[in-house]
Amino acid sequence: MLAVVDCVGHGSNQHEVTATGDLFEMLGDQPRKLVRGSSDERFDAIYVHVTETDDVIADTGKLSWYDSRANQPHRGPEWRLYYQANDITRAMKPGDQLFIVVLPDRTIGFLACDRDSSFQGLVEAIFRVQHSKSEQMVIIPVSPDTSSPADYFTFQLLDALGIEPDIPPDFDAASVVAQFKGTFPPTATFSTLARETLPGLDPRDDPDKVLLAWIDREEAMFRALERGIVGDRLMLGFLDSRGEPDVDAFLKFSLSVQNRRKSRAGHALMNHFSKILRAFEIPFTPEATTEKKGAADFLFPSEAAYADPGFPSANLRMVAAKTSCKDRWRQVLAEADRIKPKHLLTLQPKISLAQTTEMTDQGIILTLPSPIHSSFQDDQRASLLTVADLLQELASL
Repeated sequence: MLAVVDCVGHGSNQHEVTATGDLFEMLGDQPRKLVRGSSDERFDAIYVHVTETDDVIADTGKLSWYDSRANQPHRGPEWRLYYQANDITRAMKPGDQLFIVVLPDRTIGFLACDRDSSFQGLVEAIFRVQHSKSEQMVIIPVSPDTSSPADYFTFQLLDALGIEPDIPPDFDAASVVAQFKGTFPPTATFSTLARETLPGLDPRDDPDKVLLAWIDREEAMFRALERGIVGDRLMLGFLDSRGEPDVDAFLKFSLSVQNRRKSRAGHALMNHFSKILRAFEIPFTPEATTEKKGAADFLFPSEAAYADPGFPSANLRMVAAKTSCKDRWRQVLAEADRIKPKHLLTLQPKISLAQTTEMTDQGIILTLPSPIHSSFQDDQRASLLTVADLLQELASL
């Protein structure tokens, strides 16, 4: 984790971190600095930070690599990575976890986050990092697992680092763009299309793996479709009636892309879970209204049963579906007062122990597809449900 001397504005003005052996092996013994009157040999860098609203903020810049003892031949080398001052590095503080991602083109991703946070867990899951508990920085020289099911946050992070997710080789994005005339289809339609590309899957055989396969396929298909539609729009440019750059139009378009990504990912999870519930013939009401006029994602056995004061509360269930939790899981607590505890279905791996403990204390039962359970600590897994576990409970009502 970062020490005081590593963080500018916290007792240090050094703008640098001392390298580990792993980083030295990756970057080598050749200095990469900006020398006046010569070429700029610094590494290209992508600085990344996640905000409290779960948005990934990125900034590009440079990183210098040098031996701070190069002019002290009587002392051993001490290599350091010198970072630039920007909003992201100024937000770093002692105790944060630092990830150094060395991309194939030698661009360096510089990721800092709160230690033991959900962001740290997600980064570790995306890049398949096994341990980072006792290390000042974690060096990641490998390609991320872009073929794994990913939520909105994951693709935000990959986008920030300039990493393209895998696209199914049998998916013809151009034909889909033509089919929908250059527009995005309704989310339910697109979820159905994604399932139809995997005709051999039956959720009754293994609902956990099938749910992940459907989500994975739809996310990859959507990104391929988005690349085609958004790419065509960018090629047209953003000019006003006078032929001058229209910044407002560009920003509006960019915001619409981000909002579509957020809303579509959540709807996809709901669409595919609904399909699984119907395959198991489990009665439910989607987006049901409860006493606070809020919409519970899934209410069991029905909205009518929930509204009936004579219907036993013990036979009612609700499931909230969120691709990632972070702090938004607390919204679930305000839904469906008659039902305690409440179930939360998510795809987020490696949620911190502090957060899962708080969820349990607040009466939230966490459900994740079984392949994601391995990303959690042993003492967390005991309280987790699989999708199959949840279906068994719902079917018994």
